[in-house]
Amino acid sequence: MQEKIVKSIPIVDVRENVVAVTNLKVPEYYAGDSRERIRRFSFDYCFDSTSTQQDVFNIIDNVVGDAVRKKFHSCILAYGQSSSGKTHTMMGFNDDPGLTPRLCEKIFAYLKGSDIDEEDVNNVTMRYIYISYFF
Repeated sequence: MQEKIVKSIPIVDVRENVVAVTNLKVPEYYAGDSRERIRRFSFDYCFDSTSTQQDVFNIIDNVVGDAVRKKFHSCILAYGQSSSGKTHTMMGFNDDPGLTPRLCEKIFAYLKGSDIDEEDVNNVTMRYIYISYFF
């Protein structure tokens, strides 16, 4: 990792379902209100850099799998800066698949093993949209 080689200061900290981002432009000794220096964001689920594809899938599968069984629509959004791992998390590699191939496999296995009539299954749609903005 390039960050370790150049001895970068970590500014993102993930603990449970909270991500803390430190603004290094606000000096520690001059922070005043600590919210100016450290911003915290809460999410349903957070994963740090040590999380594996399987770790992410285990959590997401519980949520999406439950929604599919209840016949609800589901959406997974991967958001972040360039090169932060969104495509890797969603698609993965042949030897370590990401969420999309794992969930597709799981959904079709569920549909095949369920007692749902073919008439009840209207369609299954998967969309992969990649949007980049450069300023």
